[in-house]
Amino acid sequence: MNCKNCNNPVGWKKPENVEEDILKSGLCVKCLNKPFAITSICRLDMFDKFTPEDIAKFDDADMRELADKMAEAYTGNDTFWIDLEILGEGILEDIGEEKRDQTIAKDFTPDQV
Repeated sequence: MNCKNCNNPVGWKKPENVEEDILKSGLCVKCLNKPFAITSICRLDMFDKFTPEDIAKFDDADMRELADKMAEAYTGNDTFWIDLEILGEGILEDIGEEKRDQTIAKDFTPDQV
């Protein structure tokens, strides 16, 4: 069986800590583990909350630490998981509507539209 996303062979053994339902996705491990960035931070983002002099004190290492702490604050509580579910369900609804619209469009010939 090939991955539904990248067409690479799925051919992997289910690790012990992976639920059986994950195998039903039809995705390979590479696609299942592929990260997608949520957001980033830059010093310009800080101007509403800090003085320019304070912002200048943050070097790149401090900015990475701030980004890590913000990521932990967001993903380390239920807000991240609640938002993930709500927003993901909204996208699934949109996907369903698009597929329905495509199916309806296929049923009509150009002179019927």
